Amino acid sequence: YFGDVTLGEGSSLRITSMLDGEVQSLDAQTLAMWSNSTAYFNGSLIKIELFSGPETTNHFTIDYVASEMLGKDVNPIAGPGAGDGCGICGSDDRVQDDDDRFFRIMPVGCSGTIYNESSCGVTAGHCLQSGMVAQFRVPDSASNCATYNPPVSEQFPVTDYDGADGGVGNDYGALAIGTNNSGQRPFERYGVY
Repeated sequence: YFGDVTLGEGSSLRITSMLDGEVQSLDAQTLAMWSNSTAYFNGSLIKIELFSGPETTNHFTIDYVASEMLGKDVNPIAGPGAGDGCGICGSDDRVQDDDDRFFRIMPVGCSGTIYNESSCGVTAGHCLQSGMVAQFRVPDSASNCATYNPPVSEQFPVTDYDGADGGVGNDYGALAIGTNNSGQRPFERYGVY
């Protein structure tokens, strides 16, 4: 999550996972769409490079780095003492689904569904918060409940949201979803809603 960023014309930031080589490039416009943050990367080390356009003055600061905390007493959504992070460790009878209408919302871990050709999504209202990322084609979690992130091309910023978190019968959310690193929205990439 970046703090103060100035990127002149032709300038960009390139973020690379040192684990799997996944890369995201952000210029001033795409950085704003991503709410001054990035896609989620795998591994514990990333490289950030600043590429300057001709005759530009550029700088960036990092506000904070988000990471996943694991362990039976840490739940990334509910907080310490709420149990493990994914809810299912050990024997897992879930069946993997490859339906591209559905996505994981990070950092909260909720799910959502694309419902129109404009790539709008729906989810529960209690899942709404700033800085959300919609992840598609999500890999299986590790046996220790660590989440793995899909490639950057399968991640999209949530650019706007609205809804209600009023309990049973009044818990709904709508999401506007931006473009991935290839300039595609989910419907353009997957063709389904």
